[in-house]
Parts: sequence; structure tokens; C-alpha cells
Amino acid sequence: MAKPASKGFTLVELLVVIAIIGILVALLLPAVQAAREAARRMQCSNNMKQFGLALHNYHASFNAFPMGNYWTDSNGIDVQLTALVVLLPYHENGHLYDRYNTHMNPWHSSGIGNIAEIPMLQIPMYQCPSDDAARRRMGDAGGQQFSRSNLVECFGSSTMCASCAWAPHHPGVPIAPWHFPPLKTDGIFQLDVSRRMRDIFDGTSHTAAASELLSGRESTDRRGVWTFSTMGSAIYTHFNTPNSGNGDAIGTNAPFYMCVSSPDMPCMSFSWTAFSSSHAAARSEHPGGVNVVFTDGHVTFVSDSVDLNAWRAAATRSGEEVIETGQF
Repeated sequence: MAKPASKGFTLVELLVVIAIIGILVALLLPAVQAAREAARRMQCSNNMKQFGLALHNYHASFNAFPMGNYWTDSNGIDVQLTALVVLLPYHENGHLYDRYNTHMNPWHSSGIGNIAEIPMLQIPMYQCPSDDAARRRMGDAGGQQFSRSNLVECFGSSTMCASCAWAPHHPGVPIAPWHFPPLKTDGIFQLDVSRRMRDIFDGTSHTAAASELLSGRESTDRRGVWTFSTMGSAIYTHFNTPNSGNGDAIGTNAPFYMCVSSPDMPCMSFSWTAFSSSHAAARSEHPGGVNVVFTDGHVTFVSDSVDLNAWRAAATRSGEEVIETGQF
């Protein structure tokens, strides 16, 4: 008696099974990617929460928030020190701050031992895993490398200089003779000026302190360089809504003061000499919006479709605007 032939898959059946598996994988992939992005966004939010805590630790020590940027030191030397540098000791990176030369402009640090080393180090708390900022550095003509950041200080609702009238600056910090007039802003941060908690008349829970920014993808794009006290580097404003299609006004005509345009990081034609009129929008790789840390330390995800007036109101410390419930 003949042995019955074993039954197996036909070629057609095998192809059908492979097609079904492919469809299931295609259906599951967006869900997996969404879950990964949710985790990355949560990490960004946690990093910004740490920044908020560092702000309050600093205020507890000095009864004031750090200056938005320290253009000169107590001897009038050009240092262009950012608040992101000054806050290093207040989120457990004091060892880096101790090695950072706070009496030298980072632009002038090429090849000078550890003076050059710190600006090129990656600060994980300042980076968002949704953007691959940790893989990119900016380089200058002298060979100095500068690491990137996705965390930027809020300089208010308008431009780098909302009003260019002279203003009181931090006691003991002279203004260099060539220096621009102190750049008055309506936000928590300002050049050469420290704000106190009592200066936040709109309430700390309604006043943005920092947000996200996509770091430059070209070695000449200075966006996201946390050691630079320039617009789009360590500073942004609420002049445009998050992830705006309007270009950042940074500068496109000078080496290493550049804005290199791309679809999600547009630039407008702008001379870096128009320093006081510069602005850069909050940007992120998160679908639909950006994380914002407010002065009281809480972090909120703000939609790209937020009303521009409400977005600008959130950047002012004493604008007395009324923001509708649910906007943030």
C-alpha cells in the first residue's frame, strides 16, 4: 500500500501568509514609531523639568534668575556667557562649569586646552533624543568644535531687542564701549539683566522660561550652540508660533553667523548686523508642537496651531494679557 504524501504549504499559500505578515508589520510600525516618539518626547519634557528646577535652585542661591546672557564680565571683558553655561552647577554639572573659562568668549577658545574642550562636550540634559543634535557639532575657522543643544532661553515675545533704549544692567558689569545698548526684552531673560521672582508680574505659571529648538544640521549653522549668546543659538523668542513656516531671522551673510535653510528650519534673508531685530522660533521633531517649561517649573506641550497672540502673551513677564483657559 502506497504511503500517503505529506501535506504542506503550496507556493500560493506561502505567498498569502507572507503578504498577511507584511500587512500586519506595516500596520504595527506606525504604532511602534509613535510609542518611541512618545518616549522621546517624555525624555525631552523631563530634561526641561530639570532646567526649571535648576532655575529655581539658582534663584534660591542668588535671589534672582541668571541673566539671559552675560555679554561682559566684571572687568569689562567680552565673554558672551549664556545662562545655559551659568546653570551647569545647578543640575549636577558643576565639574564642567569649574573647567569652563567664564572670562573668555568661546569664539576665542580655539586650541587652548580645556578652555576649548568644554564648549564641544555634549550636555545630555540640553538635548532632545527626537533630534540627533548629539551627532552634530558646529566648527569655526580655527578648528574649534561646539556641541549642539535643543534647549533655548526665552527672550520674550518679539525680537532680540524689543526696545533698544538704554536700561539698567547688572550691578558691577560694565558695558564694553563697542557694545550694543542693553537689549530690552519683555521676557524673563534679557542681556546683562537679572530678573527676580517678583519681576514676573504675569505669574510664573504663565511666563515661558525656555523651549525647544532644532539644532543646525550644517557645520556653519549656529542654531542650537548652547555656549553662544546669539539668537537661535541659546536664545529664541515667541515672534512666530512653534515650528513656523516663517524663516528665522538670524543672519545669512557672514561665516559662522549663519542660518542654513531647510524645509523644517527655514531662514529669511537677514543681515547679522541687524542684531537687535533678530528672532528664532521654537522648533522640534515632535509631531504637532514643542515642549515649553514655564518659570514655575512646569512643562507643557504647546501645539503648532496655538493662537499667535496667546503664544506671545506666554512669553511676557508683565504684559498683563489674559490667556484663555486651555491655551496651555
